[in-house]
Amino acid sequence: MYRNLLFLINLFFVPVLNADILFKDLTNSVKENFPSRYYGLAITDINNDRNFDLIVSNFEGANFYYSIKDNFYIKNHINPIINEKTIGVAACDIDEDGYEEVYFLNTDTFGGLKRSNDNLIDYDRKKYIDILSLEENLEQRNYYAGRSVGCIDKNGSGKYDIFVVNYGGPNKVLRENKRKLSDVSNNLGLKLVSGGRSFIAVPFFSEKVDIFIGNENDKNFYFKNSSLDKYEEKSFEMGISDRYEHVRGVTSLDLNNDGLLDLVYGNWEGNHRMFVQKNGRFENIANKTFESKSKVRTVLSADFDNNGFEEIFFNNIGEPNRLFEYNEFLGVWESKNLGPALEPNGLGTGAVVADLNLNGRLELFISHGESGRQPLTIYENVRNDNNFIRILPLTKFNAPARGAKVKVIQNSRAQIRFIDSGSGYLCQMEPVAHFGLGKNKNVIKVIVEWPDGNKKEILNPIPNKTIKVLY
Repeated sequence: MYRNLLFLINLFFVPVLNADILFKDLTNSVKENFPSRYYGLAITDINNDRNFDLIVSNFEGANFYYSIKDNFYIKNHINPIINEKTIGVAACDIDEDGYEEVYFLNTDTFGGLKRSNDNLIDYDRKKYIDILSLEENLEQRNYYAGRSVGCIDKNGSGKYDIFVVNYGGPNKVLRENKRKLSDVSNNLGLKLVSGGRSFIAVPFFSEKVDIFIGNENDKNFYFKNSSLDKYEEKSFEMGISDRYEHVRGVTSLDLNNDGLLDLVYGNWEGNHRMFVQKNGRFENIANKTFESKSKVRTVLSADFDNNGFEEIFFNNIGEPNRLFEYNEFLGVWESKNLGPALEPNGLGTGAVVADLNLNGRLELFISHGESGRQPLTIYENVRNDNNFIRILPLTKFNAPARGAKVKVIQNSRAQIRFIDSGSGYLCQMEPVAHFGLGKNKNVIKVIVEWPDGNKKEILNPIPNKTIKVLY
């Protein structure tokens, strides 16, 4: 009787579970969307107007960003023009001013030493300033071919460091002090060399943020945030070294609804992974359908239909994209129809999600390039009359609290998200925790947990809106 009652409760609160995601193509709403070789995408407020923008890295031209106006995505230029063969991009507040600075990762070679310089852009007094071009910072330029970039706040101070994942060169961690940059990677135990590809910083086993680096032609790195001074590399002990695979995209979500953040990544033409937390380490649970090989680029997780369960999206290059959804009743992950977002001829390089048009439904932005020029594409789920709630945690300096963890509790079920510090592959998602609520508007509690362990609870929040949560 109890099982039957539980089944009816779940059925009532999530009535559209396991229906196909019906994507609509919104690409026509993008102004000046010319074919090029685009790579990494990021969501941040690049012009300090307190509205999020879509940053686009352009390998064959100047980088730019889109702002939304009247449901159209309007192209804006960054001045001075950044034209340095950019592939990766991420943003965070490195100087405690309450706004995020943007790092553009540039490369002109496959691995090892490069000729191009990276850019670190601060929008200050209505001018874009490249902090890395200042004379006092020239020695801190990144001289190696990078692949991904993200941000870390080791002890939860609200002041972030930039983490550059290099290929054939040491990782670099840049810390700012009154516009002066220093590399603290060695001090933190992070200055290792490998075929670095992807980056994610997530509070997996505690409130402290750990770091996963997906590598190619070498074992992965798992840097455990275990002491006040340094991280410790523990990939073998954690069961995720995967030495003979070649990681690309990576994301984190609660795979088995146990309230813990798990790890998912795609291997280039190899078996994809689903790692759940078990007994203090990770265990791969990927079934044959999920692990099936593909030419994967970015991997991301998001609740596109607002039914309360995240989907997993694989962005592939030169072959169809993939979408997986968890079937709670069968306890398995199933392949789902992507419709126009399948893109069988797409040359995918990056992807992000955000609700820039503020309608409560996540847009899926996909960039293309590398082996050919293609425009950006945008999709949104159209069968979506479910409820939602969006949580934007802020640091003590009122900047997005990247690395924070957010939990939403509805009756007998809880959902968990983290605020992205740089993920997927070359990309960075919006700094908002987006939760679908299904047909049930009732939210009992929201719990926000910052990287320093500070927690705040919001009781009975109003659904179908974005709620900012101050530190």
